[in-house]
Amino acid sequence: MKKSSILFLLVIVVTILMLLTLMDNVGTYEAFRSTKTQAGYKVHVVGFYNKEKGVNYQPEVDPNSFRFFMSDTLGVEMEVKCYKEVPQDFEKSERVVIIGQLKEPTLFHAEDILLKCPSKYVDENGVEQQMPGANGGN
Repeated sequence: MKKSSILFLLVIVVTILMLLTLMDNVGTYEAFRSTKTQAGYKVHVVGFYNKEKGVNYQPEVDPNSFRFFMSDTLGVEMEVKCYKEVPQDFEKSERVVIIGQLKEPTLFHAEDILLKCPSKYVDENGVEQQMPGANGGN
């Protein structure tokens, strides 16, 4: 076999391995109901933080996580254990995206959390503003 053929095959194998690695890190947007059937898969869940139930953070018990209740876009509520610090302005957040896995039937384990804070997109009169470039460049 020629050296160029071996090199070409090696490049193809490395490319396939890189694509498989990237695909493993990609999560899908789901609701809590569908994550139950996909236990073990990393997913993104979009929803709303339940401010009435508050945040449960006990640094003396577990300083590396906090718990809260969240409703997904379909209205299903679930307790979430997040393995990060409580984000600044978490209580003010309008929408929450959690990234993680459903490891227990009633507890979602989030390894990351993203917030949409209304203060960034609302002017002083309470009118929602579009983000720069959100209108397709018009």
